[in-house]
Amino acid sequence: MSRKTFHGPNCIYHETRCLGQGGFGVAYLAKTADDMNKEYVIKIHKTVAGKNLYNLAKEESDKLRHFDHKNLAKLVEAFDEEIDGKLTHVIVLEYCNSGDLDQYIRLKGGKEEYLSEYIDIFEQIWEGVHSLHTSAVHPSGKKKPGLCHSDLKPGNVFLHKQNVKGARLEAKVGDLGVATWLPDGDMSVLVGGAGTLLYMPPERLTLKKFGKKSDLYALGVIFYEMLTKHLPYYKEEEIKSMTTLPRFPLPDWVPADLKQFVLKLMSKNKMERPQALPSNKIKKTYPTNGATYEGEVRRWIN
Repeated sequence: MSRKTFHGPNCIYHETRCLGQGGFGVAYLAKTADDMNKEYVIKIHKTVAGKNLYNLAKEESDKLRHFDHKNLAKLVEAFDEEIDGKLTHVIVLEYCNSGDLDQYIRLKGGKEEYLSEYIDIFEQIWEGVHSLHTSAVHPSGKKKPGLCHSDLKPGNVFLHKQNVKGARLEAKVGDLGVATWLPDGDMSVLVGGAGTLLYMPPERLTLKKFGKKSDLYALGVIFYEMLTKHLPYYKEEEIKSMTTLPRFPLPDWVPADLKQFVLKLMSKNKMERPQALPSNKIKKTYPTNGATYEGEVRRWIN
């Protein structure tokens, strides 16, 4: 099977392998002839149910252009190209070499020895999402009020590790395909929309208005999943009613303040969900994957 080549305005990208397929598109790993040591992710949309998702891809690259944050997947460039006889919008992203958070949880989730790393990864995810929720500025200078990601889950958080001794895992939030622009000044005005059911809060499943606080619920589920290696709920009706506690209790080795924070993020009442991380921090050196580095860790780690 022949490898694909993508002709961008700045570089020609040569596929090295297919990374995977999702509901809306295909992702490839690629390199350029100019620098065979640097790798990129090439995202192209698919045709679903007879519909070409070209416009959806264009919208995603436009969203990415509005943000430049260390904890968001970085857009390298985007361009149109005819592929297999169809006009296709090609999105080129930075490559994260340590997989995604879903893979990480399968390998390391629910283990006390990784508690410090869970917290560090979560704080990075939080910062990335916070940057989406605040004002966005397009390179042209045009401002927008911010995005509701709408599909936060471990599979949409990518991990990267620099090839230097003692490097930490860097977390980057990606996949803005179904993210929705928020009307200025209103935190909860969207209805319906796409996403992943088991990370949706009750207000989305009952078709009520949702917004930034819906993303906070998903963040709580992600943190819970890191700590337990399980989802809190496995059925839509459980999430809608929330008449029972999560199926798996948070482990005894999770500090009480952290337990409370995670459960508040998953509150049925969206107004009870925290809008900020605890403000108290300390400097602490702690091990990560056999390495040690100096980092800011919240007081709940003590």
